[in-house]
Amino acid sequence: MNAHTATIAALATRQAPLLSINMLSLVQGSFSLSLHGFEVVPGARIGVVGRNGCGKTTLLEAIVGLRVGSSIEGQLFGMPLPKAISRPLLRRRLGCQLQSACFSRYNTVAELLELHLALYGVGNPRLASLLQLDELLPMRGGLLSRGQRQRLELYLAMAHEPALVLLDEPMTGLDRRFSRALVQFVREQLPAQTALLVAGHTDEELELVDEVAWLEAGNLLDRGPQQELVARHAGPEILRIRFHDLDALSAAETALSPLPGVRCWTQSEDRLLTICGGDDMVKRAISLCPAEDIRAWEHTRTSVADLVRLGADLCQPPPLRVVAACLA
Repeated sequence: MNAHTATIAALATRQAPLLSINMLSLVQGSFSLSLHGFEVVPGARIGVVGRNGCGKTTLLEAIVGLRVGSSIEGQLFGMPLPKAISRPLLRRRLGCQLQSACFSRYNTVAELLELHLALYGVGNPRLASLLQLDELLPMRGGLLSRGQRQRLELYLAMAHEPALVLLDEPMTGLDRRFSRALVQFVREQLPAQTALLVAGHTDEELELVDEVAWLEAGNLLDRGPQQELVARHAGPEILRIRFHDLDALSAAETALSPLPGVRCWTQSEDRLLTICGGDDMVKRAISLCPAEDIRAWEHTRTSVADLVRLGADLCQPPPLRVVAACLA
């Protein structure tokens, strides 16, 4: 147990949840979202992950009352939802960065920061420096690029020291130096009692959180620490093998699928076999695949991002990033 996890455990034993969802239901056309018994305690850092369209953004927007047609029962800061959102004093304890945000083209970034400071009475010069907001001050908020707007939105979501922060794909549009700065701020400078609920799926977004809630088709598939989910659903190692032809792909799947603790997914159009399993899986898999059948292969540690890509059933794997020398 690391220091931050221990702090969360101590906080959780003394304080009520900041957010508790007894029931959330939404149906829009062919899509439905259903969630029960979901809590966020002080200091929790939770990632909401899942494939596109699984309900990540819908969940965050429903919590703050921005989803028409949603039905929600629960509490935010001890007050029933959705009434809590209408109370200004409670909204001061909440920070949000949502994909639907926009700014007026008539106000400069400097004016927007002044307004934020007037409303909340507190700013965060360190965060402003990490996101290099000084260079944006004379610019019009409505004319910012996607990445510039994201930097401003992230500052406005966290600068007033909220108790609960909701972030929706916070790394979208950010240069790598700013995404690393955000991870550094959350890990080193965000108060230990501040809770994060982050909708995302990239490796960098997952660095912001300690546990994940995995959504699949509008339902909570699983929740827990990242490595526990990997162990339950896949295994610590992932191997991707691209074959020369479909016959070799089929033969490899037939040979590997029966192995204990091994899971296989095929992508026929790319002659690609994705295999998840334990630490000894790679040697066993390679030994069962004739070298002359293999065009390229890649071996990495399994991450939550891999679970999301694979989904509860077959999902298109990512392209090979590091291709081994062809074995001919």
